[in-house]
Amino acid sequence: MCPGQAVGGHDVNPGDAPFQAEIYSTTFKDFTPAELKAQPEWSRRHRCGGTLIADRWVLTAGHCINQEWVDAGFRVRLGATNLETSPGASFRIDHMIRHADYNDDTLDNDIALIHLAPDAQTKLSKAGHIEPLALHGANPIDYPLLESPAYDDHQHFAGRLTHHHGPHGDIEETQYVAAYGWGTTLPNPNGWPSVILIKVDLDFVPLNVCGATPGYTGIGPKVVCASGDGRDTCTGDSGGPLVLEDYRRGDPPNDNRRQTLVGIVSWGDGCAQKGKPGVYTRVTAYLDWIARAMKAPQNVNSLR
Repeated sequence: MCPGQAVGGHDVNPGDAPFQAEIYSTTFKDFTPAELKAQPEWSRRHRCGGTLIADRWVLTAGHCINQEWVDAGFRVRLGATNLETSPGASFRIDHMIRHADYNDDTLDNDIALIHLAPDAQTKLSKAGHIEPLALHGANPIDYPLLESPAYDDHQHFAGRLTHHHGPHGDIEETQYVAAYGWGTTLPNPNGWPSVILIKVDLDFVPLNVCGATPGYTGIGPKVVCASGDGRDTCTGDSGGPLVLEDYRRGDPPNDNRRQTLVGIVSWGDGCAQKGKPGVYTRVTAYLDWIARAMKAPQNVNSLR
């Protein structure tokens, strides 16, 4: 089982994924002296991806965050594509909420929310375009708290955060889907994550096909499966977004297309292995949980 790496993808241009977040460490205690000498700093720090979904709220995988890491000073970066040359804006993690039924062995209910807080290290002037991504199926009437307030009341972002709500209903297999992340790209002999944000185009895999794959027992309606010919997500992309486009194969190009968050990079058996799809937490299955978690008291870090 290989938690979330963009294999067979392509570089993302600055500003093309304004919702992308990076979870990174501020401590190197888990590295040997040799590893510290061999790896660049950005590589040692990187842990997971995430998606900005509302003002100061990042959605990620449950295996990407815990209270111990928050207490250790893990941070979140927004507005970056190149982890070495474009630092983006770094935020302190104010608190986190993970699904109470998250299972570290099976990765069931692999979902968590992170709340951001600006501090002295938060330099918005060094960040690119930042904008939240709509949750697929979210209704602005049922989920009014998903209407993001502006950052400009705290002089964080020059513009207002807009939040376009996605269509109702479930996904269609004819729609385009793509995953984003800084995970390792194959072949990569040193196993480091990619310094450039990568986008990988994928195809949906029906749940009955995904569940019948050896090693994929327990696949159910709370996940989405996706794969491609030589394309996949794997180590380092965990927690990042699986994005659904609002157009279908065969449609003419449209620069005004909308995107919605349909999945969270969770796990897979190997990376870009034929017949081994990636598994993503299905966002539509957790809309109620997300809404309740956003309303939970700050001292609550686990919610069913």
